[in-house]
Amino acid sequence: MPIEVRRLRIAYGEYVAVEEFNMRLERGSIVALIGPSGSGKSTVAKAILRILPPIAKVSGEVYLDNLNILSLQDKSMRELRLKKISYIPQGSSKVYLNPMLKISDTIKKLYRNRNMGFEENKIRELLLMVDLEPRILERYPYMLSGGQLQRVLIAISLLFNPEYIIADEPTASLDVITQRSIAHIFKEMVKSKELGMLLITHDLMFAKLVADYAIILYKGKVIEYGKMQELIKMPKSNITKNLVEGSMTVE
Repeated sequence: MPIEVRRLRIAYGEYVAVEEFNMRLERGSIVALIGPSGSGKSTVAKAILRILPPIAKVSGEVYLDNLNILSLQDKSMRELRLKKISYIPQGSSKVYLNPMLKISDTIKKLYRNRNMGFEENKIRELLLMVDLEPRILERYPYMLSGGQLQRVLIAISLLFNPEYIIADEPTASLDVITQRSIAHIFKEMVKSKELGMLLITHDLMFAKLVADYAIILYKGKVIEYGKMQELIKMPKSNITKNLVEGSMTVE
């Protein structure tokens, strides 16, 4: 079943961060949510995951398996995040990997938290999928490059066989060559595992490498939606045109 977002509205007091947001995300496809900083992209992602702070007032509907995620009890939502939706968070990978633990120990802790046994063969398979050698398991985060750390987080996001992944600015601090490598990994894993991915990014150049569809968000409002390649070739709004022109300049 797809994820369907209907009339999503997010407010902090009188300030409306996102209004009337709609989206459909199918398994086997990647939707890029594109916009400048402050447009509400990460806020949408966190609303779907139900990890916004309590001060945020969220209305609308987010359906998965005929259940409105926004109306689930906290326990049911935690179970859904474990089994259905995985998250690649925004920011430095070093923030999310304990510097005192080897990569293998971090992963073992995740398994223990879910009362599951450590599956070394599966982990090695996932590391190879993201172009990492299994020996990286015995290293500490400080021993890895930014690109390696990001690929570790991608592998971790796949540990428990999710149906959907939300990737929040996964390449923001990486060089262009590493970004292209990550784009290839995303496309391959979505295809091979029939995942659905919501890619949050301000970088249209990266999005066009990987996404099937794009949503342009600006100041909390959807400006444009369509197939990624068509949107690049024939942008309708000035905001989208500016994003396209900017990405071409970078290239």
